[in-house]
Amino acid sequence: MVGPEWCSAAGQILGHLESLSTARCLVQSRSAQNWPIIGPHGVDGACIAAALSGFGSMSACAAGDLCAAWVTERILPEYAIDLSLARYNDKKLMTEIENASNKGIL
Repeated sequence: MVGPEWCSAAGQILGHLESLSTARCLVQSRSAQNWPIIGPHGVDGACIAAALSGFGSMSACAAGDLCAAWVTERILPEYAIDLSLARYNDKKLMTEIENASNKGIL
């Protein structure tokens, strides 16, 4: 079972994720755009890799590497911002994603 600190931090991003209830917290399965969310989430030094949907086992290593890049302040790939919570501030990108005919759902 996850601790209350994690649940509190996860609560910061719930507006962007579709959720499944558990006994004490919410477990996120996918974002509305079906894109993962990988990057900082508001707690200093913490990084999140969430919403990996049905392809989590195939993308877990890449998601972990991207999280490590954020945490260790390595040079980020150009797509890193688009996969982080910061994408929700990019109105052009969000419109493009919402209007895409292929949502990539497995």
